[in-house]
Amino acid sequence: MIPLRGRTGPRFGPADRLLTATAADTNLPQGALLVMAAEFMFVSMGASIRMVSLEIPNASIVFYFALIGTLGTSLPLPWYWVTPTPQAVGWLLAIGLLATLGQLLLTRGLSLAAAARVGAFGFFAVVFGAFYGWLFWDELLRWTTLTGALLVICAGVAAGRSRGLCK
Repeated sequence: MIPLRGRTGPRFGPADRLLTATAADTNLPQGALLVMAAEFMFVSMGASIRMVSLEIPNASIVFYFALIGTLGTSLPLPWYWVTPTPQAVGWLLAIGLLATLGQLLLTRGLSLAAAARVGAFGFFAVVFGAFYGWLFWDELLRWTTLTGALLVICAGVAAGRSRGLCK
């Protein structure tokens, strides 16, 4: 169990402890559980985008995605608010712009190709994550990481070359 260190506000039992854990508090099973849940939700989002893209323009999908996401993640704000520094505001603006551009590209891609076909490209997040870990935090790139990255790249190439990638 992860202790709730003097936090005020609503508490949600085990889910609260899981979601408020820090890297120092948590272990691999908890982190893996969160990542698996996030991936399940991500894949569900992709399938939903594919369905609604037949009726709604991509820019509208991204707008509602951002609106609903902002409203949903703002609920705990009164208990967790931290005023950002001017430098942090700059970083947050850059993150928001890149995330919006990424979401527009993702939505367009998911509207064009079958979810099963583009699924292999989702693993590029692992490759980019490993690269950023090496670049920004001096994390080691072991031979297993490099081998996995090569396999992901090969899977992406194979998925891209297979017939019927786009509708």
